[in-house]
Amino acid sequence: MEDMTIKNYYKVLGVKRTASTAAIKDRFKKLIKILDPNKHPNNPKVHEKYREVIEAYKVLGNLETRLEYAQLFHTNKSFQDRLAVRDYEYRKANKIK
Repeated sequence: MEDMTIKNYYKVLGVKRTASTAAIKDRFKKLIKILDPNKHPNNPKVHEKYREVIEAYKVLGNLETRLEYAQLFHTNKSFQDRLAVRDYEYRKANKIK
């Protein structure tokens, strides 16, 4: 049976819960370069961390999945509202649809 605990993807990426989408993307890119399996061919812990980072980015790198995750992991409605507003402002400032 699969473990039903929810991972703290913010901790996996090393970002704050209020981090912008751009900050999450930048951190993801940095970690992927560091944890490249080709640089660490004989280290299974690095390979596992690499997969964990990719999984975290799949959730946090997209506003819709991030909000769903926030509902599961954080029941704080004000956090979700701040996150949505911050992401909206970033998208508006950078003319992203």
